[in-house]
Amino acid sequence: MLPRKTWLYHVASPCAGLPLKAITTALNGTASREIPTSFDKLHPSSRVKYRWESDLIGTLESPIPENRVHELIQIGAIWVHILNSAGVAVLHRLKLEDLTTRWISKGTYIKAYLNPKRYPNIAMNDRIVNNDEHFVIVDKPSGVPSIPHTDNFIENALAATQQAACVNYLWPCHRLDISTSGLLVYAKTKEACSGFGKLLLKSKVKKSYILNAKRASPASPPIPQPGSIIKHYMQCSKRAPQLTSDTQSDTFAYAALLQIIEKQELSTDLIKVKVLLMTGRTHQIRAQFSALGWPLEGDYLYGSDCSKTILDPYNSPDVSLRCYEISFSYAGKIYRFNVEN
Repeated sequence: MLPRKTWLYHVASPCAGLPLKAITTALNGTASREIPTSFDKLHPSSRVKYRWESDLIGTLESPIPENRVHELIQIGAIWVHILNSAGVAVLHRLKLEDLTTRWISKGTYIKAYLNPKRYPNIAMNDRIVNNDEHFVIVDKPSGVPSIPHTDNFIENALAATQQAACVNYLWPCHRLDISTSGLLVYAKTKEACSGFGKLLLKSKVKKSYILNAKRASPASPPIPQPGSIIKHYMQCSKRAPQLTSDTQSDTFAYAALLQIIEKQELSTDLIKVKVLLMTGRTHQIRAQFSALGWPLEGDYLYGSDCSKTILDPYNSPDVSLRCYEISFSYAGKIYRFNVEN
């Protein structure tokens, strides 16, 4: 694995040419500390977004072969400045079709993720549960992101769904954690995506989850009975792990609510639970069950015991959490799907 400081690599192209040759040369040469000439074309309001500091510049410890650069371009891990119609430099994610059509000028800013996170390649053809004029709804497997990342644009459920549904573009209506499986809604139009968002704000989208919760210690109290509403307060943050509080404050200002639908004891320390998500905070179910003293089975980030080495506890595919049912109404149509079995 590359050193952390070179995971995200910034460099100015030392020569002009087609992308593969120019970028391979740039990454394998002695990096220049001169500010890329494409920065001169940035909009003034954009310049603050770019850092050009000595800690971001350096020479790689080992050469990167051309076929590796090709692979990075293929998954969308390399970005370059291009000029838009107004002559302003903007970031552009290189694609395979750019290899023969895009010209890299000398001094062009290059942003390369040299050690991008990788995910399984998935086929969504058999995972589409609805495909109409408004929405494509899929059963996402665990272990893959719902949407593209800046260092990997290809290996995600959105890209796989677009390919399976034979559509050029879908709008993500909501997200599931990488480690969460289950029902995920993409919109075919911007209007449908906006409409779904309004339904979410009005709590008119019902999402139910099934999970296995594991007792953290003998002192953990019993999980509340079906019908009970569990309430905590959370921070307005997308950073993990999420913290909770039993009381509201300036720091913990946002209510997190879920309802216990059903629970089944699998063993003394393991219970299968169905919950209705009443609010949609980041990692809400995982954080709330951890606060109860019953972290989700396999959720090492939130306190489940770890019996094996986990390379990425933030996105472990072993977390026992699945969105098994979703229901909402849009444009006079009722959408209700259940993939529990």
